[in-house]
Amino acid sequence: MKMFILKIMLLAGIATLVLYRCQNADKDNVKPLSTLKESKAHIVIAIQPPPPTFRRILNEATLNNIESSSFRGDEQLMTVDKKIVMDCYLTKANGLIYGNSTLYEWASDINEIRFKGFLEVGEDTLNYHFKDAELIIPVKSIVSKDGQIVDQKTYKALKADLNPEIIYSFKQAKLEIGHPDSVTVISKGKLLIAGNTKTVSVVARGKILKNGKLHLQVCEKLKMTDFKIKPPTLLLGTIKADNDLMLDLNLIFSLSK
Repeated sequence: MKMFILKIMLLAGIATLVLYRCQNADKDNVKPLSTLKESKAHIVIAIQPPPPTFRRILNEATLNNIESSSFRGDEQLMTVDKKIVMDCYLTKANGLIYGNSTLYEWASDINEIRFKGFLEVGEDTLNYHFKDAELIIPVKSIVSKDGQIVDQKTYKALKADLNPEIIYSFKQAKLEIGHPDSVTVISKGKLLIAGNTKTVSVVARGKILKNGKLHLQVCEKLKMTDFKIKPPTLLLGTIKADNDLMLDLNLIFSLSK
């Protein structure tokens, strides 16, 4: 009889303990299986950032537009901005046009260069493209080291009164980032000189500066006759410029939202 009573008391104690654990499951952070099936799992995708120095020219607030992905069961819900578009503008620019003649080497400084365009950052923050870009050189900002007589010959050859600007424009060009922080931009666009347009490919090389700005250099060989320009002459034709000329540009860009 005593053994029977002890078994009854033991079973009652076990039942009391199980009931207590169920009632206090939330307090012990133990969730019933039914609630676990309904819980949502959140997985954050690690997005590889741009190179350290280039990151400084991409505003942190803009990068924060790239949000993590959220998953619920087999359904994937993504909230990632497709593209980031940054204004791109020149903070410093200069250039040089130079060539040979039958007597001496000639050179003219380019004292004004303007730029309009954008830098588009891809959704993975690893692809950069210049978009809808236009580089403009006012013809009368080209000044010779040899004085006003040469300047007037240059302006006449370039038909400056009717075509006051040299314009290079392109729709898109990829900006390739190398190591350490070197950059290359290869573009194909339309070059307008003296009222005549020619499709050309232009390669710009440079680097990302410590202050986060982008420095690009262009060194392009051109032929005057490709733009229907007659090489200028001096002293009744005794001095004649060669058909080939070189165009060197130094460009420093900044970005903003």
